[in-house]
Amino acid sequence: MTASSLLNLSRQARRARQERVASSSPTPQVTAPEPPRPPDATAQQQRLSTLSRPHPELHQGLLQLDPWQLQAVFSDQRATLVRAQVGSGKTTVLVYKVLYLHLVEGVPLNEMAVMTFTNKAADEIATRIADRTPDNPPTPMDTWLMGTFHAVARSLLCHALPKQEIGYPHDFQVIDIEQRQRLIDRLIDEHDLSIKHRRQVDKRLVALEQGQVLWQNMRHPDDIERLASLLHAEKVRAGLMDFDDLIRNANTLLEKHPLGPPPRWLIIDELQDCSADQLLLLERMVGPDTHLFAVGDPNQVIYGWRGSNLEVFRAFEQSHAATLYDLPVNHRSTATIVRCARTFLETSGPVGRDQSAVLN
Repeated sequence: MTASSLLNLSRQARRARQERVASSSPTPQVTAPEPPRPPDATAQQQRLSTLSRPHPELHQGLLQLDPWQLQAVFSDQRATLVRAQVGSGKTTVLVYKVLYLHLVEGVPLNEMAVMTFTNKAADEIATRIADRTPDNPPTPMDTWLMGTFHAVARSLLCHALPKQEIGYPHDFQVIDIEQRQRLIDRLIDEHDLSIKHRRQVDKRLVALEQGQVLWQNMRHPDDIERLASLLHAEKVRAGLMDFDDLIRNANTLLEKHPLGPPPRWLIIDELQDCSADQLLLLERMVGPDTHLFAVGDPNQVIYGWRGSNLEVFRAFEQSHAATLYDLPVNHRSTATIVRCARTFLETSGPVGRDQSAVLN
């Protein structure tokens, strides 16, 4: 939530208090929802006991998880959706899910795809997996489908998909945001293009992909469509892909060349932030026997400007007949923060019980 949003909420609350005082009406009471009942502890303990000898380190780590986290780790459904509130240890659950599948269920790491949104999250997951498997550390080819969405798309283009079909060489290069902007500026100047709202040209190009030619108060089209065409042609000619191209090109090729074999498990972090292109990438990586495990928080959509939305959770649950689990215990925030957050999330389930311990 942005600072301006919090300010607006504060102003609204202050006005509401003033109106209640003026009318001498009683202050309404907000009842925080209770977390769901804990899973069957006996069954969990029985499963844990079978791991103490063959996997002592994994066993010790799993003992630190709360019952809801264990329920998610032990789930064996075809598709699982974990609704993880702030501070509920979703990264911990994701890591232990990978470890449990690998060490206990015998799923090779290179048959899992683990998708995250940030390099920090990807690095944390890779580090924690390596720390838990010191006797047999993963190689780069073991984890070739583990990383950010863009990193996984790049791996697919480098190792599994015929990028030459769309005009790219084997040794294509990935350009960052600044390099892409310099390329755009050069094309505008070289071709004497008329581009309005030039400081927002990147957002305009994204909007153009969705069919929006005019921008803000524009009444007449400019050269944005020609710029998009020139930009695409120049990137192909020079063997360059930006971050969006990685996913877009992977999707294009996966439509004609499905992965063979597809991953046995597809594990997704921050599902709520997936754009339409990223969701399509996930769908095109899924095979008939692929298991899905997704975690996230529908109350934390931070990439709405590029297509993510609150309906992603519901659509995923329905399209894959996913089993829904909650992580209701907040291990990070103070009791005051949790109680405050509950009052703003009435439709999304419990934020979590009041705990301050942080998972390792």
